[in-house]
Amino acid sequence: MDFMKIWIRVVLGAAVGIALGAYLPERAGDTALLFQRFFDFIVGVGRYLVFPMIITSIAVAVFELRDSGRFVFVLLKAIGAMAAVTVATVVLSVIAILVFVPSRIPPILGDVVVPTVPSFSAVLQGLFPENLFSVFRFETAFILPAVVFAVLLGLTFRSEHAETEPVVAFFDSLNRIFYRMTAVFVDIIGIGIVALAAFTILRARGIEDFSIFGQLVVVQVFISALIGFGLLPLVLYLVDRTRSPFQWLLALVPAAVTAAFSADAYFTLAPSTRMIKENVGIPRMIGGFVLPLTTILGRAGTAAMAGASFIVVLRSYTALDIQFTQVVWVIVTSCTLSFLLGSVPGAGLLVALTMLSAAFGRGMDDAYLILVPIIPVLAAISTVLDVMVSAFVTTVVAIWEDNKRDIEPYEYV
Repeated sequence: MDFMKIWIRVVLGAAVGIALGAYLPERAGDTALLFQRFFDFIVGVGRYLVFPMIITSIAVAVFELRDSGRFVFVLLKAIGAMAAVTVATVVLSVIAILVFVPSRIPPILGDVVVPTVPSFSAVLQGLFPENLFSVFRFETAFILPAVVFAVLLGLTFRSEHAETEPVVAFFDSLNRIFYRMTAVFVDIIGIGIVALAAFTILRARGIEDFSIFGQLVVVQVFISALIGFGLLPLVLYLVDRTRSPFQWLLALVPAAVTAAFSADAYFTLAPSTRMIKENVGIPRMIGGFVLPLTTILGRAGTAAMAGASFIVVLRSYTALDIQFTQVVWVIVTSCTLSFLLGSVPGAGLLVALTMLSAAFGRGMDDAYLILVPIIPVLAAISTVLDVMVSAFVTTVVAIWEDNKRDIEPYEYV
């Protein structure tokens, strides 16, 4: 039914969840614990459906790109656009923090378990394990080895076309089945958003001395909204003046809302993939490859949030002015880390801040702890920007490849 499009269901679900989270008694019984269990279950179901879909879509998309002779061009365009947007996003976020200067945050003693990120050598070794089928165990959220296998599979499909045609047809059918399963999940995701939003609000209400972080949150919301909902659509309009950027924003409402209340980049791939295909009009050949690639290897929003937040950490621990060389170091390091956070889709910001503090040294190894109470809120903001940047890069590549069909808003799912 047109009046119950997915974006309407998602917005209504978010509104109900926000109301529940705001008015349910925070400490009465096990309210927060109950919603946390719902939260974990829903995110788990989303990942359960997304992983096989993106693996098969990458294999088929790479085959189609190589078959048309566009694989290398699309890959280079995607990497170049992602790198450029990441640098620009981090620079703008850091500048905004330096200009608006949020108040210092007093030192907070505490402890937190931080997920580990594999070293570069461990990542390389893990890409090609001794047992090929071990890449599908998914014991962690790090799916890059399976993605690399899918890319190699797609490239191999083209070499012996006659012999591989049945296998290609099998993967194509399998991907369509997984896509349909994910589409059904997205159809009812508005119900799940109720629990996600309620838990997010309950968790925010549980933050002690929230006002200490108020200025930081306001600045981060402002700059993230400016980039994600202002500058990116503006650049998109300059690239393609035939379409209104507001239509692009409307098309991505379900993905953005889901990102805000899940703070999980992989989970959000479910609505993002469907919106990119059925609302934005990008075929699987582009969207099935570029969108997962930029989601796994490009976390521009998380990098920007980490860099800007670390500037606040530095200001909170020293009365001296931050030097220009330190600002440059934060920008470069944050951009580099953005390509290493694919193994921690739900904890990328915390891991990035931990690595920034450790790399900076000078007694600042545990300085990030002052931001631990507000991490869930900042992670939600950064995930929204992650999703918008991934969708932006995918859309731009599709426009450059002249492989995008126009879909009117009334046709949106």
